[in-house]
Amino acid sequence: MSFHFIQLSVSIPAVIRHLKVTGRAGDLRKADDGLLIKTALNETFGQKDAAGAQIWPKPFQVVGRQQNGTATVVAYSPLSVEDLLQAWHPMPSLAAAIDRDAVFGYGMADLAQGTRQRFSVTFCPMLSTYGDRSRGIKPIALDAYRMEHMRAEKEGREARPRGEVYLDFLRRRLEPAVAIEQVQLGGFTLADVARDAPGAKGDMSIKVPVATMHGVLQVRDGAAFSQLLRTGIGKRRAYGNGMILIGASAQALKAA
Repeated sequence: MSFHFIQLSVSIPAVIRHLKVTGRAGDLRKADDGLLIKTALNETFGQKDAAGAQIWPKPFQVVGRQQNGTATVVAYSPLSVEDLLQAWHPMPSLAAAIDRDAVFGYGMADLAQGTRQRFSVTFCPMLSTYGDRSRGIKPIALDAYRMEHMRAEKEGREARPRGEVYLDFLRRRLEPAVAIEQVQLGGFTLADVARDAPGAKGDMSIKVPVATMHGVLQVRDGAAFSQLLRTGIGKRRAYGNGMILIGASAQALKAA
């Protein structure tokens, strides 16, 4: 399956107007950029392919923001630019959200074994606790660093540093498709993001960990790594997290 690197511009104010016009102003109480951009991409390119899979570009990442609220977004897509523009069928109220003339991209091929590439990834390092539906035990998504503290307390040891915990999270998802040769924690924040469903107290947003790591990797299995690029890593991949940027795009983001 081929895939493509895509760059486009999304007007956040236009998406907000669309939600208001279509009677979804209540959604704005929990709206963050990830949810608004997902709305624009999904409802503009929201058709499904013959196998029933969604074709809107994802994972995606915001790499720039203009003063007028327009976000520069990069994404991986199963469709080329030409095919995406053919699939472009938003409601009239959403038509101004994505500039058709500013969409561009290129096809990507599997990288050969032994290829070294710079990479950058902003991901949500959350793990799920044990769950058993038959026993009514629901899994809970927790920050991997918090999970480390819980395990360390149970095992009577010191918890590992946050950067080490997140690197372990990253390695477990990228290896053995690649070997991580160099890596550094570029940033970390607790971000307010939209809940998929309101919480027990009616709260519409939650705080989740978001980490950025930069480094150099060596490809061991090109096909397996391409699949990781298509799917992304970590939680909230449909909301602007987990996209693995490589080569020039990763270097440009690190320099920004």
